[in-house]
Amino acid sequence: MELEGTITRLMDFGAFVDIGGIDGMVHVSEISHARIGQPSEVLQPGQKVKVKVLKIDPDKGGRRKIALSLKALEQSPWEKGFPFKEGEVISGTVSRLADFGAFVEVAPGVDGLVHLSEISYERVPHPGRVLTEGERVDVLVLKIDEVKRRISLSIKDVAVKQRIVDPGEEVRLEVGQVLQGIVEDQKPYGLFIRLPQLGMGVRGLLPMEELVQSEKGDVKKRLPRGREIQVEIISIDEKGRI
Repeated sequence: MELEGTITRLMDFGAFVDIGGIDGMVHVSEISHARIGQPSEVLQPGQKVKVKVLKIDPDKGGRRKIALSLKALEQSPWEKGFPFKEGEVISGTVSRLADFGAFVEVAPGVDGLVHLSEISYERVPHPGRVLTEGERVDVLVLKIDEVKRRISLSIKDVAVKQRIVDPGEEVRLEVGQVLQGIVEDQKPYGLFIRLPQLGMGVRGLLPMEELVQSEKGDVKKRLPRGREIQVEIISIDEKGRI
């Protein structure tokens, strides 16, 4: 049911609402899609609110415990849509750090993941070495998965996007095209080059025999990860490998 009620008390964990002689409780996580530290940040005693009944359970004394929600009556950010799209650079706040990466809030209540490998071209053993919770960062939106409701982000490619990709330049995936790339990985047989002018997820292989003579030798030192390099597309196979 959807009901009108009046806030009677605010606690650290939520707000109590009178829904007609009976109190229900809105947990802090059910107040808004946006992150809220304390209910008092957005609510106050005596305020009239509209709530949705989520659950009714008896407590140990046999009385009814009523769980209510305010945010259930609002559209989620995924339903409303985002003011950004894949390939754009946006600002967000680091909300949580994990061993595998950093979560960045890019819209109220919506986190995107910067995988550990997308933080820097240099090796980062843990996100906490270079990022802190609450820090504002610029991120590149790599992918928005509407079905799984996941957003993939990159910090390391922000500068690449801003420096290399010219929106007015016409670039095509074809043999003979000369592009600016970024060294992403090094293998004994060649270098994997990220090609942001073709899209932020596009990569090609630069075989060792295709390096100019002056770049051969200690390739790891001459062409480290993150180095910008100009390359020419010499072939695209039937599987789309460049």
